[in-house]
Amino acid sequence: MFNCPSEINGSIPFTDGLGKLTGSWARGNYGANAGTGMFYAHPIGDQGLQWLNGKYYEKLSDLVKGSNNANYPFLVSPRGVMSANSSSSIHKITDGSSTTVMIDELRVGTISSDLRGTWAMGQVGASIFAGAGRWDSPGPNVGLSRFDDIMNGNDNPNKGMGCQVGANSYQVTTKSFHPGGVNLCFADGSVRFIINNITVGAYQLMHSRDDGQIYSLDE
Repeated sequence: MFNCPSEINGSIPFTDGLGKLTGSWARGNYGANAGTGMFYAHPIGDQGLQWLNGKYYEKLSDLVKGSNNANYPFLVSPRGVMSANSSSSIHKITDGSSTTVMIDELRVGTISSDLRGTWAMGQVGASIFAGAGRWDSPGPNVGLSRFDDIMNGNDNPNKGMGCQVGANSYQVTTKSFHPGGVNLCFADGSVRFIINNITVGAYQLMHSRDDGQIYSLDE
């Protein structure tokens, strides 16, 4: 578990405001890249996630705003490097280890009951990043109200930590206190500073391990 020196809330441990957990939990600033797809932490069949022929599917309307194909699922490929109870060997990172994000920078929740940054919790915003390139996760440091869809969140857009209160573990934006961007660790071990105004396309492609497309950090 690591803390960024710029994190001002790193010394505040997580304590479950719902009373389901006991004790205090340390929090850090880095999460595994689970990719561009939505992450789910609830039973199969909820919120559009479906199990069909041995594979997970997500309703098309959940990804394409305004679509009329609400009951036409397609296969979701998370495309990240690792997630809860899953990982990818280096040969599965076919886009190249130097162009694929492995670890995203995250910010710690501003209050003790906000799950964000809690390294021991396998949830989005806690120790996992997911949903790169979606409409409410278009790039780094987007902290508007209701933008992070996480469990146990505290909506605080004035501090760049907006979230959908009461949501399940869906998606989150990568965040930091660094002026103008975030530090991301790539699968080859390199760390690069990614600016806030990177294009949505490049931001999404760098979080996918096997899309077969090329992007430029100058986009």
